[in-house]
Amino acid sequence: MKNKKTIMAFGAHHDDVELRCGGTLANYVRQGWNVIYTIATTTPYYRHSEQDIKEDRYPSNKEIIDIRKREAEEGAKILGISDISFFDFKSLYWYEDKSINLTHFDGIKNTCEDLARIDKEIPGREYIVSARFSKTATNFLMDFILSNQVDILLTHSADDVHWEHYAVAGFAFYVCKLLASKGKDIKLFHWPHGQGGTINSSFAPTRFIDISDTIDIKCKAVSVFKSQYPDRDTSRFVDHIIEQAKIYGKLCGFDYAEAFMDSANAFKENFSLPATYDATKAVIGID
Repeated sequence: MKNKKTIMAFGAHHDDVELRCGGTLANYVRQGWNVIYTIATTTPYYRHSEQDIKEDRYPSNKEIIDIRKREAEEGAKILGISDISFFDFKSLYWYEDKSINLTHFDGIKNTCEDLARIDKEIPGREYIVSARFSKTATNFLMDFILSNQVDILLTHSADDVHWEHYAVAGFAFYVCKLLASKGKDIKLFHWPHGQGGTINSSFAPTRFIDISDTIDIKCKAVSVFKSQYPDRDTSRFVDHIIEQAKIYGKLCGFDYAEAFMDSANAFKENFSLPATYDATKAVIGID
């Protein structure tokens, strides 16, 4: 019999989990929950340092993926999470050989040769942008959720401006809807968009988590993603999340908070966003 509740964070890329719900996950680790950290894609996004360029050192796509996985493993460890899974769905981003030129396959400017190159050079399973439409992929995610007895799932917003963010969100929403039809209800919440950090027209928080006691842990975890800055200075990451946590904290009476929105209503045909936002109607906690 299951003795502990399980919360799962499902991020598109390495660093998404720490940035959007690191404080919340650290809280649940402290409470003794099973906390599962999952990354959807194999994205090789990397910022070459001045030293890299000076020494003519350009990591291959596969080497960059390994670097990012190591950073994610370190970030998860700082949050207190030992259960980390890389799903290795293909990203449509890649670097040209021995260059700093990052490109992506958008189906317009690219050629069939470009797609063949991604298939060859980027490891992984289905493309994340098509996972929602793949029976193999949806069965994989359903089996993962069921086998791990997930109670709460945190992920991206379905209208996030980043195409791989909303692909992950749509994938998660669809699978949870399938599970609900089979009698397995998952509490599904999404975090703010990848850009910005304030209330916007489509993100009106319904849940707040007090992370005043774990903000330092979150900052430390975010700081390991040095590959995302050419000067390897992650202070901009830290400054952003502190400012965002203060904004949400002011809305709910804490020094620092993370915000989420219930996704269950998105399954309803008559779902609509509120014309105005009232933070006093939000709930503290997600369990």
